[in-house]
Amino acid sequence: MIPPLPTDEVQRLQAVRTYEARMKWQRPHHRHLVEIVAGAFEVPMAFVTMIDINQQRFNACYGVHLPPIDRRLSLCAHAMLERGVTVVSNARQDPRFMRNPLVLGEPNIRFYAGAPLRTRAGHVIGTLVIADAQPRELGRGHRALLEEFAQMIMDELQREESRPAPSLTVEAL
Repeated sequence: MIPPLPTDEVQRLQAVRTYEARMKWQRPHHRHLVEIVAGAFEVPMAFVTMIDINQQRFNACYGVHLPPIDRRLSLCAHAMLERGVTVVSNARQDPRFMRNPLVLGEPNIRFYAGAPLRTRAGHVIGTLVIADAQPRELGRGHRALLEEFAQMIMDELQREESRPAPSLTVEAL
């Protein structure tokens, strides 16, 4: 199923453009964080995504390497429409995902949990995801923990927003 567009799509895309460079700059930090997240939840896959007008990019991955995919095929494009964490215990049984190439083929996602990466203005620019090739559940406490990790990512990105750009002077060179 193709996910509908969020009601704030124009503003959300502006936020994506604003945070895109910061997300690239934070990639090494995010790689380390998704490894920690995967270990905390005991899952084989974790990733940070950014969703633009046409595609979803995987900014940092643990346990899987995924190239950018068409937004219409994105599990995360569904998750970004939710207020909190989206949990799919078995993607093969979920009508939104059962025909998705990421479910039918590599990496064979069965379990999916995605927390939105939400700006201060409330626009979702992407997701923090944990996934497994086996069906599983996610308890309420673990949902809150995944949201906390997602907030850590946004806090770091937004901290960059408030830092002044370094100035270069002739004396510094």
